[in-house]
Amino acid sequence: MEELANCLGGKWRKLGRRLKVDKSVLDDLNSNAQLYPDVSEKAYEMLKKWECREGDSATYQVLYEALCHKHVARKDLAQKICCH
Repeated sequence: MEELANCLGGKWRKLGRRLKVDKSVLDDLNSNAQLYPDVSEKAYEMLKKWECREGDSATYQVLYEALCHKHVARKDLAQKICCH
């Protein structure tokens, strides 16, 4: 998760929406600069919250599809993270 978070950049919110992370969670992560001072920390926390909420349903397949979605458009990361 940390490797993916470091590479996501500003696409973390779009990925979060594809993973069905609540808007309130995304807004909280985005606005809390003290706890999450940079984009990679926000991305990491979003991914951990998704993983925790989904449990066994938080699969590489779901993550792959979300990363490949046209609004996220990070098939490169999907292949790097989810296929190896």
